[in-house]
Amino acid sequence: MHPQQTRHGASMPSDLAIPPSQQYAPSRSPTPPATSDSPNPVDMKVGSDIDYPETPITAPATPPTTPPLTSASLVPSVEVQDITPLSPASKYPYFSSALPDPIRELTADQLAIAMTAQCKAPLLDSKIVFPWAHGLHPSNRAQCYFFAGANPSALRPPQLSRSLLIIRVGPSNSRKAWVRGAVRPDEVLDMIEDKFLEADVRVGVGLRNFGIQVRKWVRHADVVVYGAPGTKTEEVVKVARRVCRAQEDERRNGNTKEEYATFLMADPFEAFEQKYFSLVSVSSKGMPTPHALDFLSEEREQMRILTTASPIAPNVYMGNTADLDSSPYSSTPASPMIRPVGLSSTVATDADAGSTDVDDIDSIDSNDDLTSSRWDVCIEARPDVDVPSPNMLVKVSEALESMNGPSPRKTVHFDFPASGTLGPQANARPGWAERCLGVCKWLYEQTTGDQHGQVKEDKDGDGDVDMVHNKRRKLKVLLHCGDGYTETSLLGLMYVIYAHAWTAEEAWVNMHKEPLSRNFFAYPSDVRALNELEPLLLKNSPANKRDLRSLPRQGWFPYGMTFSKFDGSLPSRILPHLYLGNLLHASNPALLKQLGIRRIVSVGERPTAAECRGEDVIACKRTEQTNAGKFEWLYIDKLQDDGVDSLNGEMIEECLKFLDAGYRQGTPTLVHCRVGVSRSASICIAEVVRRLQISVPRAYLLARARRLNVIIQPNLRFMYELMLWEEVERKRRGEGGADCGREMEWVHLAREINALNQVYMS
Repeated sequence: MHPQQTRHGASMPSDLAIPPSQQYAPSRSPTPPATSDSPNPVDMKVGSDIDYPETPITAPATPPTTPPLTSASLVPSVEVQDITPLSPASKYPYFSSALPDPIRELTADQLAIAMTAQCKAPLLDSKIVFPWAHGLHPSNRAQCYFFAGANPSALRPPQLSRSLLIIRVGPSNSRKAWVRGAVRPDEVLDMIEDKFLEADVRVGVGLRNFGIQVRKWVRHADVVVYGAPGTKTEEVVKVARRVCRAQEDERRNGNTKEEYATFLMADPFEAFEQKYFSLVSVSSKGMPTPHALDFLSEEREQMRILTTASPIAPNVYMGNTADLDSSPYSSTPASPMIRPVGLSSTVATDADAGSTDVDDIDSIDSNDDLTSSRWDVCIEARPDVDVPSPNMLVKVSEALESMNGPSPRKTVHFDFPASGTLGPQANARPGWAERCLGVCKWLYEQTTGDQHGQVKEDKDGDGDVDMVHNKRRKLKVLLHCGDGYTETSLLGLMYVIYAHAWTAEEAWVNMHKEPLSRNFFAYPSDVRALNELEPLLLKNSPANKRDLRSLPRQGWFPYGMTFSKFDGSLPSRILPHLYLGNLLHASNPALLKQLGIRRIVSVGERPTAAECRGEDVIACKRTEQTNAGKFEWLYIDKLQDDGVDSLNGEMIEECLKFLDAGYRQGTPTLVHCRVGVSRSASICIAEVVRRLQISVPRAYLLARARRLNVIIQPNLRFMYELMLWEEVERKRRGEGGADCGREMEWVHLAREINALNQVYMS
């Protein structure tokens, strides 16, 4: 029901589409939509790291950037005696007797009580909520038949419990004064007619209609309207009247049996903020609070932590662009360097906080006063650039030589083609392979102090480059791109083949394993490029002492597949003991053994036995009895990614028990379905919730970031059922006290997932 989606160069499934008027324009470095918890993601600061349970697996788990919101931080000390404190509405006075619409008034204290009660109220069983939540429009026969069959009663709204929705009135572009979970008026209201926006899907079958949840649930909610500071009272009242009339329209048309009310908070936002700060996501001054969870910012922060600079060879690091601000020589962050956009090959100096084109290299002043040490060389992987030529490397070397004095270090910048843009079938310029070798040689010489050190300029123009003896200090080099893996993977793999004299197959596995433990994502074209580069790199590798004719081959490809046909992907390491992958990964036991994986959870899909050979055949047992040399395997049957099948608590617990056994043994487990984005991703999210004791929204973002270039997309029902399971999980770990509550409501979670997905839609 879904293709494999990627963060770059691929669109999201059609069932995620929302009307053009509500879409956010995507870009390579997208600006997040203005949501209630999205005040300014670029400037957001997150909390401190949390402590993790001890693990028998040596590779450390990367901690989330914010602590789990416990009962003390999630809800205020507000006594709640009624699970639905806003009902009946007659308990509250009218806002104004002069208004024809029955708008009620409440105080900041009463709103806090209502919000606290809402986050503690149990969610309805998924059998009640679905298929209604999928959005069954009577005219959409395909959607109705797919989810409801011949059952017309499924089209009627179920008997839902009362919920709460908060609407913030104020300038649409303002990022100030947001109560947690608040929405804009135009997200739920037809601003021309006094009606709620249509919610159900008219065309197509959609399993992931996260974008319609706010519009569906507002019809079954009491609505509280408040104004941001500076908003005129008449503007707030105008919106409240529209809501009141929309609720009346729903009752008149028989869409709801309950009578829901509209409330207006009489106290100013500042009063609410001062007393109930934990229920505020963005302050009156526009500052995100510790209780805000901005999905785009958090996803990027998780990716930044995952791909922070780490060595892949002596003095050569792979990292993300944020690592430009850190120094490999000191733990003290360096001040930012600025690079003009549009220069394909540049040299930057710290003195002017800028960059200089390599053609103007002579203009660099080696006596500029610097305040901190930096990387010596930063190579950014970018699309639409060529492999550096020998002459350019000469100029870079000369620039480095001019800086190699008593003055503090400066940083030289130049570019290399991004992953997916090189190779025999990628329209690469003739001689690209020889140039790649030249870059590897240059890197090795600059970072190891090799006495064959410096490149000599090609004066005769024949392309040959002479080498001269030149002892120099060992330089620190950073290979980087925006997210730390998408564009740099080809360059990193290419260099480790040369520097370590690994075959391409060895490089793929060794880069991922300890001691490098580097996460990367390669494209099929990168496999072809490295397949062609490998003989050239190994022949010239200073570390190679092997006969090229007898190089070992890993043999970890599925039956009948060679390295040249390999698609480049590896399972994603979510936690040290937990991998998320697809059916192809599970059908490749030799590869799993290379990665140290000896346990498999198959969620709804069986590994293909024909892909396995000899002693590698997976032990197809549901128990944990292990045959020598084979795999422990758990198969979860009868679970399809169709929005109909239920991911119930028993299934989740069976999987988590199996995962915990592997955790205690120190043996990693692969969890997979067909594509590795929905069923298996849901199980991984549950394991992250339990292992790290964080909420479902935070676990979702962590798993999403660590799946690298593949975007996880549990279907709508699975995400809801994870929220249901989390209620039981909180009680299991002793958070069932008076202050226990959800970090985020279902409609808010769905809204944030939808907004995050729009960023990656083309």
